[in-house]
Amino acid sequence: MQHIKYARRNLPMLECSVNLGIRILNVHFETEKFYFAFEKIFLCTPPVKNPWFSIFIRKSKKIQSNIDISKKLAELYYCNNKAFPFTKAVTSFFSYLLYTQDVLVFHASSVVKNDGAVLFCGEQGVGKTTVSVMSGLPRYSDDAAFIRKSGNTFLLYPTPFETSKIYARLRKPLKIRCLYFLHQGSRNIVNRMHPYESVIYASRNLFSNFLNVSNQAVQKACYTLLSDFVGNVPMRQLYFNRDIGFLQSLLEKNEGKI
Repeated sequence: MQHIKYARRNLPMLECSVNLGIRILNVHFETEKFYFAFEKIFLCTPPVKNPWFSIFIRKSKKIQSNIDISKKLAELYYCNNKAFPFTKAVTSFFSYLLYTQDVLVFHASSVVKNDGAVLFCGEQGVGKTTVSVMSGLPRYSDDAAFIRKSGNTFLLYPTPFETSKIYARLRKPLKIRCLYFLHQGSRNIVNRMHPYESVIYASRNLFSNFLNVSNQAVQKACYTLLSDFVGNVPMRQLYFNRDIGFLQSLLEKNEGKI
């Protein structure tokens, strides 16, 4: 943790950096409470000299933000004393920044298979982490997936959310081999999906759903990227009854090796 002086206000602030997989940004805090709440959620490192983006987080009487993409600068203001709404808002802002770099951020767990990644998406509490553990495969991420296009391939990147040591040795980008939309069910069933259906389900699992924004240019660009992702990555509906044998057999077959 380092103290700096922000020139415009000349106030002492706390500073750290966060690696978003493809870019490093610096985050500045006006209070220790925000800093320590942030540190519990994200994998923080010492600040860098030339960050891709700088974010200043301040206390205020109301929640607001000032964002200047051209200057790579943002000021986020929060009036509540609860850490969770603050960290959730920052996470959404990170998703927006990454989207400007053609990165999609999904609610998903992931595992490593044949030097590639298999993802499990789904609603909160559906069992994304449970399925990852039951697979018996090395876990790459637990709650968030950063996905970026590279040529005609989509790669899964490390995220700053995974602070556990179990992810420390798996920090290289991986090709995405398959994505499963997870549902709890009384039987184990895997269904193929129509591309249109895949786009709908994929959009529901984004951290920040930019298909719902009013800006038509942003809407179109997001839909194009999402459609390209759907067209290049096999997607399946997985109705799962917590059967370890079925899951491991599924990942050993073509479904997990595509």
